[in-house]
Amino acid sequence: MPMAVAIGAVAVGVGVAGVGMMEQASATKKATKAQQDANAIQRQATQLQGMRQRMDAIRTGRQALASVQQTAENQGVSSSSAAQGGQASVISQMMSNVSFLDGYNNMTDLAEQKMATAQKYQSQANMWGAIENFGFKAANFGTKFI
Repeated sequence: MPMAVAIGAVAVGVGVAGVGMMEQASATKKATKAQQDANAIQRQATQLQGMRQRMDAIRTGRQALASVQQTAENQGVSSSSAAQGGQASVISQMMSNVSFLDGYNNMTDLAEQKMATAQKYQSQANMWGAIENFGFKAANFGTKFI
């Protein structure tokens, strides 16, 4: 094969590969953005679910407290230390449940943030891997004519 044809083939190959690499990088960037948007929506859904669980825990605690108070009233012992201790126990359990849910929701949110960061870096690694692969292929092809 004449040298001019070989050089022309190399130039065309490098050009096509370069365009392919740029398009891959562009698609990777768009995919990363779409994944970030999806992660943000998922975080919002998780936060809403956490708020709902928190409200449910508070409602359940208030219902239990009202039941304990009503029972004490019905028995005429609402101001006794036993009734007050029972009410304090219900309030303490409710606060413990709410605190647990808050901690759980914070950890879930942090985990989702870390996963989004990991996906972003994985996308970047894939893009740089494609660029690296292109470089090695071009270098390997070029050595055939030396």
